Amino acid sequence: MTFVMRKGPVCAAVCASLLASAPACGDDDAGAATTLDGSSSDGVASDASAPLDAGDVLDVNRPDARADMARDDLGAADAGPVDPLPRAFRVDGSALGASDDDRVTAECTFYGEITTIVPREDGFSGVIAGEVFRFVTVEGMRYEFQALIGGPVDVREVQPGEIVARLVGDQSGPEVKPFWRELEEISAGETEPHHWAGTWQCAPLALDMPGFVDTFLVVPGAWTLVPVDRSP
Repeated sequence: MTFVMRKGPVCAAVCASLLASAPACGDDDAGAATTLDGSSSDGVASDASAPLDAGDVLDVNRPDARADMARDDLGAADAGPVDPLPRAFRVDGSALGASDDDRVTAECTFYGEITTIVPREDGFSGVIAGEVFRFVTVEGMRYEFQALIGGPVDVREVQPGEIVARLVGDQSGPEVKPFWRELEEISAGETEPHHWAGTWQCAPLALDMPGFVDTFLVVPGAWTLVPVDRSP
């Protein structure tokens, strides 16, 4: 991760099935085949509704067997197709606010594209490339911070329809600035399949030096996670 702090404008871009065995052909003792009307090929009527005994082979020509298979197929159709994860996601966030006396203002943004998506039972992982920004104005003096973000991403569903996203890695160390701690885990709710929206807080960098003053202002913001269209 790299970052830049300076006064002035900043601009940057990144980056079952079923297997059945039939009796062997040519076996004289294998038994006569059953026709569609329930009679056997040797003229002896068979009971198509009789239950199978243990070890019996399912005869798919039995009318009741065909009905069972049709019901199974209908149930699978009712379940609907599995909705696969998109190949990539886009994350965007912003925040804006001012102190009570309006002497200090802060504006924050972040964005990134998440690729190399690996589905999991409770969410997915991937790799992000993007940027974060924080602009602070203190009594007319503007300070600007930007940082590239890149690396592993973890998105987990913590309860139905709600996710927690870890976009900037582990930020739990005691030396980590409040800005990064607030970004370590951010939550969102699902608005439609594979689309989430939530809130976050942009915290200060806890710096007080001649070239950069950013000590206390926390501003509220919103963020989204949506699919990226990869269609040709």
